[in-house]
Amino acid sequence: MQSLTTALVNETQAQYDSVKGTGAEAAARRNLGYLSVAAKLIDPSFSVPAAVQTEVNAERAQIAAPVSIGAAAVMRIGDRYP
Repeated sequence: MQSLTTALVNETQAQYDSVKGTGAEAAARRNLGYLSVAAKLIDPSFSVPAAVQTEVNAERAQIAAPVSIGAAAVMRIGDRYP
């Protein structure tokens, strides 16, 4: 599971890098964030890509919170509304 997730993160990072500055950037960044959360939960030593570091940290904190219901930080990447 760990090697598959890491491979998916690497591929998604490449996709994100290739669409930066286009209309697909936010979607690619969401994908990168989503997979990075999974990779970090599977392997705490996983190095989260800088592009999604803030959102992944927020998402992990929300997961660790006793009971919190709210919008997922990673899924809000690219939202036009706060």
